[in-house]
Amino acid sequence: GFLIAGLSSYEQDGRQLHYVKFDGISSAPTLTFLFSKVFPISIYLPSVFPLLICFIITSVESIGDISASAEASQVEPNGPVFERRVQ
Repeated sequence: GFLIAGLSSYEQDGRQLHYVKFDGISSAPTLTFLFSKVFPISIYLPSVFPLLICFIITSVESIGDISASAEASQVEPNGPVFERRVQ
């Protein structure tokens, strides 16, 4: 999306304007140390529990999907081969 926006332009009042401004990129130094600024990274703690619930639900759903595809393809839906597929 950024590539298309960067290459695209539009015309307003007879002037050709671009969707992306490259002034900041042009004025940046050629070589810079990437980690010269440290941004605080944190986790929003109230979101951990709902994410954990979503992870458990999707894991349980995937076991059912694997079982259904095993039955539809007429592969044995139990035993060590099936358990490796679920893992």
